[in-house]
Amino acid sequence: MIDSNEGGEQKFSLQPEDNKLKILVTGGTGFIGNELTRCLLDKSFHVTILSRSPDLAKKHFGIDVNVIGNFDEIKADDIYNIIINLAGAPIFGARWSDNRKKILRDSRIKFTNNWSLVYLL
Repeated sequence: MIDSNEGGEQKFSLQPEDNKLKILVTGGTGFIGNELTRCLLDKSFHVTILSRSPDLAKKHFGIDVNVIGNFDEIKADDIYNIIINLAGAPIFGARWSDNRKKILRDSRIKFTNNWSLVYLL
């Protein structure tokens, strides 16, 4: 959003016009993401979920949440005040061996690094 101050000078603001923060949650339908998304909605934030299963997310949260299935659906003028990355390999269902810990760590770090590159370019 572009605001003008008293002197007519324009400045760029990340604060949305309705003063509600726009939050992008990756992994918003997971164990933690589900509860976090509900809490954010209860606080009246604008929430977008990036999900591998967008149809499931839409069914689960309804029209209260904007759901996208991949980075390509993010428009150039979309601005998020906060990005919360909860995406990654599932933490349940397997013993946390050294190899499993590496998979868990890499799935989160690589995703974050890729997201940073996409979002900053």
